Amino acid sequence: MRITSRTAVRTGLAVFMAAAAIAATTTGANAATGADGFPIIHASTGGVAHTCHILGTDDDYHEAIVCVDINTMTYDGEAFAQSEVEAYCQTTGGTVVQCANILAEGEISTGGTFGSLSYNKDCGHQYGACPTGRMTFEGGWVAVSPEGDSSCGQVLDSNAQVWSLAIGGATEIELPGSDDSYLLSNTSPNDGANESTGHYFVCW
Repeated sequence: MRITSRTAVRTGLAVFMAAAAIAATTTGANAATGADGFPIIHASTGGVAHTCHILGTDDDYHEAIVCVDINTMTYDGEAFAQSEVEAYCQTTGGTVVQCANILAEGEISTGGTFGSLSYNKDCGHQYGACPTGRMTFEGGWVAVSPEGDSSCGQVLDSNAQVWSLAIGGATEIELPGSDDSYLLSNTSPNDGANESTGHYFVCW
């Protein structure tokens, strides 16, 4: 199910808040859990979920890495979530280097009526050089906790779960020098063919 028209309107109203929200995403998911044992992210403090996966390592000691995040914020009486994908190359010693090519697609998904929203970004070869640092890109903000639903202490319905994905088969990183490419879905992703943050509740 795709993103609803109401959510699209809310996304438009909230997009100008993105920079402030991203700047505040230093707080991790709360240790408390809701229904089905899913951990809670507090949007009121700009909580974030973050996970990374090494797609592959070449003979020149370079690694291809993809990360997925859930960013959160509050606006106009609602809690919002945003999916973020970070794709980059680094040495096995941890120094970030310029990738030869990155093809990446992300998605935020929910268990209920808010549906899902996909987005993508490519660099390298015909798309122009990749950044010398990390390539980070985000999807739109999605309203995930309705107005008035502000208590994280309540029993949360499992339909309110939120998760962020890097899409397998559409996410691929080519390392510099060796030209070795690693496709997500051939590198032990954690959610079928996809790399996922795991499932969370986002509330106030």
